[in-house]
Amino acid sequence: MLQIIGLNFMKSIRTILPMMSRFFRDRRWLFKEFPDLVGPFGPSFDSTMSESEIEKKRQNETFVGENSNFRILEVGCGNGSTVFPLLMYNNHPELYVYCCDFSSKAVQVVSESPHLETNRCTPFVWDITKENPNLPFPPESLDIVVIIFVLSAISPEKFDQVFQNLYKILKPNGLILFRDYGLYDLVQLRIGPGRCISDNFYFRGDGTRVYFFTEDEVEDIFKRNGYTKLDIIVDKRLQVNRLKKIKMFRVWVQGRFQKISSSLNSSI
Repeated sequence: MLQIIGLNFMKSIRTILPMMSRFFRDRRWLFKEFPDLVGPFGPSFDSTMSESEIEKKRQNETFVGENSNFRILEVGCGNGSTVFPLLMYNNHPELYVYCCDFSSKAVQVVSESPHLETNRCTPFVWDITKENPNLPFPPESLDIVVIIFVLSAISPEKFDQVFQNLYKILKPNGLILFRDYGLYDLVQLRIGPGRCISDNFYFRGDGTRVYFFTEDEVEDIFKRNGYTKLDIIVDKRLQVNRLKKIKMFRVWVQGRFQKISSSLNSSI
């Protein structure tokens, strides 16, 4: 059933894409690689009915998004290149999206964007390496957490704290959808000398940091923090810029990981 919904969803995406800017088209792979984002209810493209139902959903809530039964958090929302396509492609009333970033400026950009639907999305500031955050939702309330090209910017000694924090906010059987730089990706091979902080961890030219993962390493991080692996792959691709006649060898690690037990009775 999910596969059928996903196929219909992708057809709808191909219809919408020509109407969207190039900025947002960069994330169209997201829904192909992670069909879980379609959710159990599928997308709804009857905008009139959707708006009416969404208004009803927001009534008498103890926390924003409570009455929607499919709740997603995007970690590291940046300028909204993931959260906005997600809201555009799927306007089902049961979907509610939260998005966070450690940068208050990034959250401000998303909050002030004309693409933001305030009755379906809550942006907020959160440094996911910190304990005991002030969140807009209670523990064990999220179905999916999306963390894409975020962990690589964090110091390796803080990886465990990140996934312990996320474990607490996921529902039992909730998913983490993960994608990040793999070992020997083009980005790593282009980093100049003198920028290595530690093994596979570097300063980039713009002052940010980046870590490059192996498949076994990612699997071990999730396993030791209580998650069950559903699938994991090393995605190796040759991209060609025909205009500049440049070949680019890309390596990414991608996986889906599930929380099985309740964190309310866990030491994690």
